[in-house]
Amino acid sequence: MEQSDQEITLSLQGMGLSLVNNIAMKEVAYMSVISSGVVWETKKKRRFKALKLKQSTAIESAFQQYQQQLALGGKANPNVKISKMEVRLSRKTE
Repeated sequence: MEQSDQEITLSLQGMGLSLVNNIAMKEVAYMSVISSGVVWETKKKRRFKALKLKQSTAIESAFQQYQQQLALGGKANPNVKISKMEVRLSRKTE
């Protein structure tokens, strides 16, 4: 059996699910899922695991600075060291 190497990403702003009792014509429950903001993850073996809030905040801040430097036409270093972790902010391989 061949392993799949395709990945599909679906992004939604929000979603709602309503559970209705058709006989009583009444909504029993409603659940909604909304965006929670930026979450940085790291790949552990075959799974992704969310980083702790402090690490995620530091990486997001470094990424925003990196994007800002690029937008202003400056040279930006994509390699950043954040508390024992080395992060490459660019997908481009040099």
